Amino acid sequence: MNFLLGDFHRKLPRTPSSGTMSSADDLDEREPPSPSEAGPNSLGTFKKTLMSKAALTHKFRKLRSPTKCRDCEGIVVFQGVECEECLLVCHRKCLENLVIICGHQKLLGKIHLFGAEFTQVAKKEPDGIPFVLKICALEIENRALCLQVHYNF
Repeated sequence: MNFLLGDFHRKLPRTPSSGTMSSADDLDEREPPSPSEAGPNSLGTFKKTLMSKAALTHKFRKLRSPTKCRDCEGIVVFQGVECEECLLVCHRKCLENLVIICGHQKLLGKIHLFGAEFTQVAKKEPDGIPFVLKICALEIENRALCLQVHYNF
């Protein structure tokens, strides 16, 4: 059992690649980029990943927590990347088709209602209540009218 307590650090040999990253590839197992590869837009550990021209404008790092992909709207758990500058998150597989160019500042949230921010929708209504909330409240009231509730006091 002493062999389990040792500190093993070995570099894996490089093998030819088809240019894509498989799900078995792990960013932590790769060699760090050489000084000639490092730079402001260095791909570092993502150099074998196929990327669109827009994806090349980002400075990606391995994603640390589960979130939503800005490209396909799917949940990103293990195979995700995040731009260090604009905080765009997407799957590694989505980098090939990504069309969002890095603006080098944090992206605005994507929570919109019918093409407008929710706060802006409320301002356009005379009573300050968004139309969608009125419809939801009306539906709840209509469904409640059909229920027979017994209160025990």
